[in-house]
Amino acid sequence: MILYTRGMWKLFLFSMLTVAGCSSITSSPEPPAENPQAVGRIISIEDQTPVDGGVKIELMTVENKKLTFFMRSLFRNPPPSEVELELYRTIQKLNVDDWVRGYGEFDDGTLILTGIALGK
Repeated sequence: MILYTRGMWKLFLFSMLTVAGCSSITSSPEPPAENPQAVGRIISIEDQTPVDGGVKIELMTVENKKLTFFMRSLFRNPPPSEVELELYRTIQKLNVDDWVRGYGEFDDGTLILTGIALGK
């Protein structure tokens, strides 16, 4: 099946994420321990993936400082990997006040996510 338009690609991706999101996932694949990580309680989640954006998660760290996690858009070329789709499915299940551990690399004070897990 060939998807001719960007709109059809979005619909296909959304339907695949919705169906795959029915499984119970508690954490995304975690990168090696040497990557920077941060722990905190979620204070807001801004999911802009339906309009070609990324996901911004703001949290309060255990040191009582604000920190931002960011996952880039799924709508890009080349398409996201299965690991990135799994990360997004995990993010969809998060709620405000959940404690999370974020994995990735810091860029200007924002943690660009490569993995996330529930719990302190």
